[in-house]
Amino acid sequence: MAATWPAYAQVDASTYRIDYDPVLDTERFEDGFLRQRKQRSRALARHRLTALVPNASRSAFQSWIKTTLNGGADEFNFTPPGEAAAVKARIDGGRVRWQAASTAEPIQWAVTLSLLVLEVA
Repeated sequence: MAATWPAYAQVDASTYRIDYDPVLDTERFEDGFLRQRKQRSRALARHRLTALVPNASRSAFQSWIKTTLNGGADEFNFTPPGEAAAVKARIDGGRVRWQAASTAEPIQWAVTLSLLVLEVA
């Protein structure tokens, strides 16, 4: 059973965006002709976001990434903002950036990361 994005990590919708990696491979011939071929049958989407994590949940979120997600390598269920259905995602390269979003109580952390999602055909 796949893990699920924690409810305490609230995605900031104003920072959320999706970028699609090209599905086509382009090759240029000597005569200048371009040939394009499909690399894969489904598009790879990068969901870039910032989640706000309360200070009290910071260690739980770090532990979830390190242990449950095997350092970010394993898939988990993620429901994008404004969507009803969850998608399978994983953290792009396991890279996560932490920054204090507020220094006044209650302290919140802005966690910036990129999720890889293989789009459903």
